[in-house]
Amino acid sequence: MAVIKKPAAKKPAVKKLAVKKAAAKKSVVKKPAAPRASKLLVIDYPAAGEVVGAGHYTLRLGNSSQDAQWVKVSLNGGPWLPCRHSNGYWWLDYFFDGGPFEAQAVALVNGKEVKAAKRKFKVKH
Repeated sequence: MAVIKKPAAKKPAVKKLAVKKAAAKKSVVKKPAAPRASKLLVIDYPAAGEVVGAGHYTLRLGNSSQDAQWVKVSLNGGPWLPCRHSNGYWWLDYFFDGGPFEAQAVALVNGKEVKAAKRKFKVKH
């Protein structure tokens, strides 16, 4: 018994529509990524938005890897102040006047500088 093949049905011709490109691609210049805050270094105290009394206050910083060779803090973009290490934390003793403050910390961990997230707080007279 012979098998008879039916001729393949012709598909209707589909017209392809030309699509205009919306606009020529603009060249995008990417800015270098800002250094991210590291989880290796955190400002524990004062807490974000905390109001502390004027006079002596000690900032506490944590280094989760415990490998920091040094830690420094800058207040309101001022000079980097060295912290002392004690009881597993880094501490900065400071005498504050009133006003808003922003602390930024940096540490040397395994030969690389790492930064903590900035911390804003207020000092009340």
